[in-house]
Amino acid sequence: MKRFLLTIAALAFTLIFTACGTANDAPEENGTTGDNGDMEQDDEFDMDDEDDSTATDEMAGGDWYEDLNFSDFELEVEYNGDEYEAEYEYNNGNPEAKIEDKQGGTEEEISGQEALDELEPILSDLELNADMDEQEMIDTVLTAFNLDDNYDKFELEVEFFDEGKVEVKDE
Repeated sequence: MKRFLLTIAALAFTLIFTACGTANDAPEENGTTGDNGDMEQDDEFDMDDEDDSTATDEMAGGDWYEDLNFSDFELEVEYNGDEYEAEYEYNNGNPEAKIEDKQGGTEEEISGQEALDELEPILSDLELNADMDEQEMIDTVLTAFNLDDNYDKFELEVEFFDEGKVEVKDE
């Protein structure tokens, strides 16, 4: 009786695995597998290569800092007794960041991956270039960092990959 049950279980197990398909049925990029194992192109969801790599990078926690047009970013904004500083530096694939926020009676200092995580959405959306005038750079940075424009001192240094270094100071 045990032998009979083992034989039936083995047979059922084999049938289940062969019914589920083989490795040859695996879908490829931008396609689906048809009932006969042939690839069918799904035009409705077809995206260009640029979108695919971005989606892959985002899903894998991609290297957002490689898409920036600058390698060094230093911001210091002082208010009446308060201060905000953000530093970002990219050296040969190794990003580093530091944030010091001394506003509203609180003092927060973060660095490393925590600072990179906080700066990622800000720096990724920041559209700066060396051709911008100083006031445009100031306004763009203050808006991106959600900082008040009633500062006492504003200092910004940005080193672009292709456009050199830009320094903006306003007191």
